[in-house]
Amino acid sequence: MVSVTRAVFGDLPSGAGTVEKFQLQSDVLKVDIISWGCTITALEVKDRQGRASDVVLGFAELEGYLQKQPYFGAVVGRVANRIAKGTFTVDGKEYKLAVNNGPNSLHGGVRGFDKVVWTPQVLSNGVQFSRISPDGEEGYPGELKVWVTYTLDGGELMVNYRAQASQTTPVNLTNHSYFNLAGQGSPNIYDHEVTIEADAFLPVDETLIPTGTAFQNGWQLPLCTAMMEEFTCLALFQPRANLQEPRFHWTLNTDQKCMSMWLHSETSPKSFGHLEVPPLCCWACQESTA
Repeated sequence: MVSVTRAVFGDLPSGAGTVEKFQLQSDVLKVDIISWGCTITALEVKDRQGRASDVVLGFAELEGYLQKQPYFGAVVGRVANRIAKGTFTVDGKEYKLAVNNGPNSLHGGVRGFDKVVWTPQVLSNGVQFSRISPDGEEGYPGELKVWVTYTLDGGELMVNYRAQASQTTPVNLTNHSYFNLAGQGSPNIYDHEVTIEADAFLPVDETLIPTGTAFQNGWQLPLCTAMMEEFTCLALFQPRANLQEPRFHWTLNTDQKCMSMWLHSETSPKSFGHLEVPPLCCWACQESTA
């Protein structure tokens, strides 16, 4: 049984509109999502003792999301990650995008999908958000209709992305949540472990653009040595790992339309015990039609 509640989260400056919050709750999981950027603001799960704690980073008030921050919990797009030098070519025509990350375009540009109010529709077990990205928004060609649907089923939170373009355009949507699986109050994530089902990784250059050379995984590597020199917040704004180089990109191999990921902090001495029984399962599904 899933309950869905709706409330006002805050008002945008200068009368630009109202941001709503939608809370989806089952017996074991509760998630708060706002219409500003389809953003997950809280995700509460129970530990083995039945205690609940929020395991994602975010803000309690709208003002935090309106300031410069590392895309906490938001849907980013049209294209997640970086486009080198803010340019690409489609059907022989070059398009120039808004540049917002050094020489590159990051997560859709200056005003990406994370910085707009989406139109919500309440479902029996979740909420669907939609918007129309007009032709030329942040430099991208064609009108793009987008739907992002969050649904809850017991301990599973599922996210479905669907897009329909009026002409050929790159689309790559994702949710940009930051997890601290030990729960609120835990000072860092250094005791977390992650397992990646991948055969290779892509090193990147000094601006975090993949170099195009895939290194095969045939030896043991320290996959999760976090680097925090440039950042003081708990979340890593630019996550890194100590492989062959100080920065890298990984790819999850799958032949399925959906990706599922189980997360846990079983070995943390201060672990809140989240997600081990049962683990948190996050699904991401993408469909794109032109």
